[in-house]
Amino acid sequence: MDNLVIITTPEDNTETSVYIGTRYNPCDIKKMKFEKVDDDLYKVTCELFIEFEYEMVAKNEFFKFSTLLELNRNIIEE
Repeated sequence: MDNLVIITTPEDNTETSVYIGTRYNPCDIKKMKFEKVDDDLYKVTCELFIEFEYEMVAKNEFFKFSTLLELNRNIIEE
């Protein structure tokens, strides 16, 4: 996943959304990038637009954030 970049737009018909309770809110991922930091650790930077007005949850918002994700290779399906 090192240097993986994900981008979505309304034109590409990719289904991306954020649910607040049962409310569907379309989302455009302007850019989400995964950068390997260590064996199972990735830095993720993300810019996205969430259309909260679609179901009148709130005003539409643009978010920009970064975080660290740890990959757990020991997950067992039940």
